[in-house]
Amino acid sequence: MILAASQSPDTGDSWATLPSYVAEEIMALRHALRSSHDRLRQCALESTQRICSLTNELTRLEQLNASYVKKLEVFENENPLDGMTRCLESCRRENEQLREHNQRVRMLEKALADAQAECQRIAIERDNLASQLEHREEEATMSQDGKQDVFNR
Repeated sequence: MILAASQSPDTGDSWATLPSYVAEEIMALRHALRSSHDRLRQCALESTQRICSLTNELTRLEQLNASYVKKLEVFENENPLDGMTRCLESCRRENEQLREHNQRVRMLEKALADAQAECQRIAIERDNLASQLEHREEEATMSQDGKQDVFNR
C-alpha cells in the first residue's frame, strides 16, 4: 500500500503542514521500523525454537544422568565380589550354551558327511547299473543282429 505524502497511514489525517521531505522521512522510518520488527520477530521465533530444543536435550541428559547415578549407587553399595560372581555365573551359562551348540554342530556335520557318502555310494551304484543296462542292451542288439543274419541266410 503506497500512501501519498499528505495522508497519515494510521489516522488518515492530513500531513499538509509537514514538508514533503519530513513526510518521506517518516515513511522511511516506519518502513525501517516494520522491517526491524519483522527481523526481531523472526529472531524471537528462532530463539524460542532453539530454547525448546535445548530444553529437550537438557531433560534427556538429566534423565541419563539420573540413571547413571542410580547405577553408580548400586555399584558403590554392592560388594564387588557379588557383581563378579553374577558375571561369572552369566559367563558359565553362556559357555554351557556354546558347548551344547558346538556339540550339535559336530553331530550335524557328521550326519551331513554320512549323507554325502551315501549320496556318492548311490551315485556310483546308479552309474554301474546304467552301465550294465547299456552293456546288456548292446548285447541284446548284437544278438538280435546275429539272429537276423541267421534268418536272412
